[in-house]
Amino acid sequence: MNIISKLNYQEVHHILDSEKLSIDDLHFYDLFLEIGRKDMQALIIDSRDSRCLLLDDFILQEADNGQEHAMLIDEIIEQHPLLPAGFWKTVTVCIKSNTFALVPAKFFKAEQASNYLSLVSPVVHSNSTTLSSPCLQDESVINVFNTHNNLVEMLQQKYEQKTIQFVHQANSLINGCFSETKTEGEQVNILIDRFYMHIIVSEGQQLRFYNQFAIKKFDDYVQYLMMILSEQELSRHCPIKVYGFIADDSPHFKKLKEVFTNMEMGQRPKTLFYPYHFDEIKENAYFDVFSLSLCK
Repeated sequence: MNIISKLNYQEVHHILDSEKLSIDDLHFYDLFLEIGRKDMQALIIDSRDSRCLLLDDFILQEADNGQEHAMLIDEIIEQHPLLPAGFWKTVTVCIKSNTFALVPAKFFKAEQASNYLSLVSPVVHSNSTTLSSPCLQDESVINVFNTHNNLVEMLQQKYEQKTIQFVHQANSLINGCFSETKTEGEQVNILIDRFYMHIIVSEGQQLRFYNQFAIKKFDDYVQYLMMILSEQELSRHCPIKVYGFIADDSPHFKKLKEVFTNMEMGQRPKTLFYPYHFDEIKENAYFDVFSLSLCK
């Protein structure tokens, strides 16, 4: 494994299917970038057979402003041996942000997008771009979110030969959970991210609840999950699948399972093929990144 370290970012995971990835085939490959304030992931998938070819994970030093953050993402892309290329089949960028609004499609008006966001969080119009994307594959819900102008402009210049599809982290999580749902009953899914916990409650293929919560200590996991289960009139013994940065043999998972007795580890989306190189990561890891392939 070839780990790259810089003063302002560090590559903490690098998985490459070197036997199959070919520079000459870039026009067959889909590129996915998931970008947050403190981390970034890159995923390359061969569109011909849904084979995962590369997964990179970077921890970032938090920038003081949007311009510095965009410059850091630009540096990571430029220093990477593959990401600066412009001949991808598609380019999808996922924004990790706690500023978003889920709007029923029948009520959505594109010209009102900023107003939807203003109901949940102040929007600084001078330095942010408001974006929107269907959150479900049936396009019944639209996710409205924003990110800083510098990042959007940098990425559009970087991949000027392609029309970038911008989505929100909620889009990938919800679509991923729905792709794994096999029951018509209630299902609770949680993603343990590095700095947040995401909770999705569904009933069959109907979304009942989604939100994300900042986590500062272990008790926050229990508090927020108990709160949402109570609001949704669900028992703490209901089925709960767990994804993200948590292992089934970790102390945190064992403590959570003492409270939520029907909790189990989730699995990667079955719509992709994972060569043996990906065996080094847990089955429930990077679920949101892999699920970006479902955001069409």
